[in-house]
Formats: sequence, C-alpha cells, structure tokens
Amino acid sequence: MEEFFKENYSLLTKLVVLIAAISGLFNYKKFANTIVKKFIIFLVFVLFIEIIANYPSYLISLNKYHLLDGMLIRKNHWWYALTWTTGSALFFSYYYRGVVKAAILKTVLKYLFWTMALTIIIIAIVDYRYIFSSFPVVIEIVSFFVVVLSALIYFIDVLQSNTILKFYKSINFYISCVILFWWLVTTPLVFYQVYYSNVDWNFIILKWQILLFANILTYITFSIALIWCKPQNN
Repeated sequence: MEEFFKENYSLLTKLVVLIAAISGLFNYKKFANTIVKKFIIFLVFVLFIEIIANYPSYLISLNKYHLLDGMLIRKNHWWYALTWTTGSALFFSYYYRGVVKAAILKTVLKYLFWTMALTIIIIAIVDYRYIFSSFPVVIEIVSFFVVVLSALIYFIDVLQSNTILKFYKSINFYISCVILFWWLVTTPLVFYQVYYSNVDWNFIILKWQILLFANILTYITFSIALIWCKPQNN
C-alpha cells in the first residue's frame, strides 16, 4: 500500500481533476449564460496547477533537477501557495459575489476577497521567502477562513431566499457542500505536518490517503453535479 501511494498519488489526483475539467468543458455550453461558467474555467485552471506543480518530477526524469539547486523554486511549495491556496480563496470569494443576492453579503464577500489579497501582498513585502517555505501556515489559515466563510455566506443567502425551496437542484449547493468538506478535512493536515519530518512515511502515507480520498470525492462530485444539474439564471 505504501508503494502504491508513493507511485500513484499524483497520477490519481490529476486523473480526478482531469475528469472534472472535461466534464465542465463538455457542459460549458449548458452553463454559458450562468455564473457556473466561471467555475468551469476554475476547474481547468486547477488542472493547469496540478500539471505545472510536477515540474520537479519532470526535471528529475530528465536528470536536470540539479539546475534548481540553491533556488527558492526548487520545491513546488510556492506554486501551490500562490495558485491553489491563495488563488482558490480569491476565486471563491469572487465567485459567490455573483451567486448571492443580499447586498450586505456581497459586501462581506468583497472584504473577504481583499483580506486574502492583502495578506499575500503584505507577506510578499515583509518576507517574500515565507511564500517559498514548506509550511506557509498564515496563508493556509487565511485561505481556509476565506473559503469556508464564503461557502457559509452562500448557505445563509439560500436560507434567506426562496432558493431554499429548490436548493437541491442548484449546482452551487453541491459546490458549496464539497468545498466545505474538502477544506475542513484537509486543513488540519497543515498543522500536524509541522511535527513530522519527510522521513516519517507513516504520516506521509496517511496524509496522502486523506488527501486522495478528499480529492476523489470532491472532483467526482463536481463532475456529477455538472452533468446532472440544470442551469439556473442568477
């Protein structure tokens, strides 16, 4: 089992992301006149993130990894910190502004967006090397709260409107449930990871198992929702 996760974790993750991105592209026309089209573009962006993130492996296979010796980008932590951790928080706080109807909730989402943006800007100015660290906990925490609060704001808006009568028909309901699940399950791993070294394979395999389970459930749910749900005008 340990060897299986060592060799296939990255491939399986990219596979489920690819399935979700393809599902989105095939259904893009169906959602072309709704806010969901931006979510589909985001899924394609996530696939791009995962492909580029493997650049250390690409260089190792070409015997060129030594070219990154002494460089801050030798590990791909910075790539995920900027594109996934920061990018996803910015996206969802922006995305839900086009979904919720209450003006005050839109304002809160706008402040959440700028909270994430200012956090990464301040960190870059004060100590840009922090972005390249293995455990950029501050970025992870701010991203977690921005994404979770954005999803909760969506649910609050649903409860305050007639949408509650047909919530199960909306793709945004499933998107919100899944992203809440993903962040609540995976974020604690960031804090535990600080206490383990790279040679502790028991923890690494457990972390991969949790992440893989969360990724499979998340992106397969996205795929099913894109196929099953009908478009709804904003």
